[in-house]
Amino acid sequence: MLRYAQIAPSSFTGVNSGGAIWASLASGVFRSTLEAGSADMPGFGSSARKFTPTMKDFGPAFNTAYGTLAQHCSYRERSTADVRQKMERMGLQAEWQDPLLEKLQQDGFQSESRFAKAFTRDKYSLEDWGRIKIRQHLQQRGVSDAEVDRAFDHIEEELYCSNLRRVLSRHAAGLKGHDGFALRGRLYRFALARGYEPALIWEMIRELGLGGEDGDDPGEHELADEP
Repeated sequence: MLRYAQIAPSSFTGVNSGGAIWASLASGVFRSTLEAGSADMPGFGSSARKFTPTMKDFGPAFNTAYGTLAQHCSYRERSTADVRQKMERMGLQAEWQDPLLEKLQQDGFQSESRFAKAFTRDKYSLEDWGRIKIRQHLQQRGVSDAEVDRAFDHIEEELYCSNLRRVLSRHAAGLKGHDGFALRGRLYRFALARGYEPALIWEMIRELGLGGEDGDDPGEHELADEP
């Protein structure tokens, strides 16, 4: 099977099954102008002709690639890095990738902000992750700190704290034979691994009365030798 990078727009005459449902739209929606700026387009001779390319200018193979990527983004929210990785797996030539990504964003198939919000919502409300762990994973997916902060603005604080209380209570119920400092230390480390903030963890431990009322915030340095 040929990779997209091996197909020149001027020689491509067919549409594979993965993009068939999109190719029929090539005469309409896909011809809208891409804001790609002035560029020398490959496949249009050696003269330095400058123009703003359209979907039609790239040819049917470009339309097919767009359709495949649009379907990919329709299954669930994708980060910009996710889409670029998909393009690499498809073997798309480098000069197509920025125009394709921009078109996907213009048509609403891909949004970094929407991805960050959806990821944050799912991880804190369904998987009981804390902000620290969510941020780390979003950063690994190439999401900027600014986008992460905007996504965190949508966290419901009451639900977030309720999740942490449940996490602590459930874990404490399984730690039979531990009490006092030992119990608090284990609960602290467990919640820390879930990505919750240290100060909030200790606040919830004291609020729930887990491990008794004595002592101060254990802190990571005091827990280092705790088995």
